[in-house]
Amino acid sequence: MARRGDREVLQLMPLRAIKKPFSTKTTRIGSTRWVETQLDELTRRILHLTESSCFTCGSTKELQVGHLFERRHRHTRWDVDEKGNNHLQCPNCNAFMKRSEYDALPEFQGY
Repeated sequence: MARRGDREVLQLMPLRAIKKPFSTKTTRIGSTRWVETQLDELTRRILHLTESSCFTCGSTKELQVGHLFERRHRHTRWDVDEKGNNHLQCPNCNAFMKRSEYDALPEFQGY
């Protein structure tokens, strides 16, 4: 604390987020992360060739690869089968639909 006359003045450091640059390290060819990145890209290309609308609502704008089960489950992460885990979805469906909501819809029975 600094003193100014008879008053103590509290000097605070400015509050700001500490910004660190994104890592610029390249992944090593053949590493697990490199293989996952390659498979993600291949999955995206396959789905854009085989599907043309949102799996959930039928929209055709801004389609993204969506997963019925979370991506962390590697045994279904790259499943592009017709009744598989990956399908194209619009941003709204991809962000807000949960697996339990799919199970409640009659058209998803058996998935």
